[in-house]
Amino acid sequence: MSKERLKQFLAEVQACWPAVLGTMAEVRKRCIRPRCAACAEGRHHPAVLFTFMDQGRRRCLYVPQGFVATLRQALKNGRRLEQRLRQMGADLIRDFRRGRDQGKP
Repeated sequence: MSKERLKQFLAEVQACWPAVLGTMAEVRKRCIRPRCAACAEGRHHPAVLFTFMDQGRRRCLYVPQGFVATLRQALKNGRRLEQRLRQMGADLIRDFRRGRDQGKP
């Protein structure tokens, strides 16, 4: 990979920050209050969970409401960055073949 292409990639990564891989879902959960009217009626309470893989295991974390928009953008950035990395694999092989065909090691 040329230095210019590396600089371009690093600039793309910086523009995609923060970036994460995982999923975010809104769920409804029971609370710990024994006489909660919402839980008694079956409505439960909304909560947002972030699910991700950690050492081959699925993990979930509660997401505070004030952080949902930031996490949503980080997930979008993560997908963009993942797509770019997949594209770079093919580009790397094409560059290698071009160099090989031109007599470069």
